[in-house]
Amino acid sequence: MSDRYIDFANSSIGHRVVGALGLPSPVRLERWQAGRLRPVEGALLFGGGALAATVGAFAQKLTDAVFAYGPGEWSANPWIPGQGPKLKAVVFDASELLHTDQLKQLREFFQPLLRSLAPSAHIVILGRAPETQRDPFAASAQRALEGFARSLAKELRSGGTLQLLYVGEGAEDQLEGALRFFLSPKSAFVSGQVLRLSPCATQVPDWTRPLAGRKA
Repeated sequence: MSDRYIDFANSSIGHRVVGALGLPSPVRLERWQAGRLRPVEGALLFGGGALAATVGAFAQKLTDAVFAYGPGEWSANPWIPGQGPKLKAVVFDASELLHTDQLKQLREFFQPLLRSLAPSAHIVILGRAPETQRDPFAASAQRALEGFARSLAKELRSGGTLQLLYVGEGAEDQLEGALRFFLSPKSAFVSGQVLRLSPCATQVPDWTRPLAGRKA
C-alpha cells in the first residue's frame, strides 16, 4: 500500500471513511532511524527460565527501562499488570517447559500483558529445538511452542510482531545479536517465524558497526 493511503487511513476523517466502506486500515509501522542509540525505545519485559536471566544480563544495553515478570529472582524491577508501563519488547524463555502440562505457563505469562503492549511491540519466545530433546514429552512441549507462537502472532494488533527462537546449546552468547534485531524496528515486517540460533565463535565488538572489516 502506498504511503498516501496509510496517511489517509490514519487521519481522523480517513479513519471514519475507511471504516464505513470496509476498506483495510493499515497501521503505520515504526521504522528504524539512522542514529538511533538503542534497539528498544520503551519498556523491555522478560521472564521465564534460565535464558531469561541471560537476557537480563545485557538488557540494559537494549533499553534503559527493563522489567521482569513472573516467578523467579530477578535483578530488574518487577512489572505489575495494569500498573506498569506500556511494553515495547517482551522476551519469554520457554526452554524449560518440558511437559505439556507446563504449557499453561504460556497463558499465565502472556494473558495479563497483551493489553499493555505498545504500538509496534516486539515479542520473542525462546525455546530449545525439539529434535535435541531426549525425553519425548519435552520434545512435544517444545514443538507445541510453534503452534502457540504462530497463533499469537496472528492475534497481535497495532503492528506487533512475534518470533519463536530455538536457541542451540552453546549459542546463548549469540542472544544479544538476535534480540537486537528482532526486538527493534528492523524486524517490523517479520512476524510468526520460527528460527534457530546456532553457536558462533565470532563475537561482534561494536554493535554500532556490526559488519565493520567484513567483505561480501
